[in-house]
Amino acid sequence: EQNCPYPELDGRDLEPDSEQLWVTVDDEVAGTIRILRDADALRIGRVVVAAKHRGTGAARELFAYALERCAQIAPELKLVLDAQAPLQGWYGSFGFTPVSEVFYEDGIPHVTMELTNNA
Repeated sequence: EQNCPYPELDGRDLEPDSEQLWVTVDDEVAGTIRILRDADALRIGRVVVAAKHRGTGAARELFAYALERCAQIAPELKLVLDAQAPLQGWYGSFGFTPVSEVFYEDGIPHVTMELTNNA
């Protein structure tokens, strides 16, 4: 959908402490999120919701669950993510704040955001 020229084959899905979360609607996967453990933070990534489920609350439900799960995994660690720049407000509604300038990944503007109170 986003016409990214490079596949996301970083191998991190196979790390023993990575977690893949998803939400279903009518027995169909509506969205997914990946949680990774970095040295000093938990990293949320691959936040994806199928086009037909956007605007239904499925993304908010899934993301809220991911935050709960992060608090269970390692409440002492900050949470970081690389948000697509137009979605800063959405992530901000969960308490994330920008900590970087805009950068481009696969031609798409992103900004790193952080949530320091993971409890």
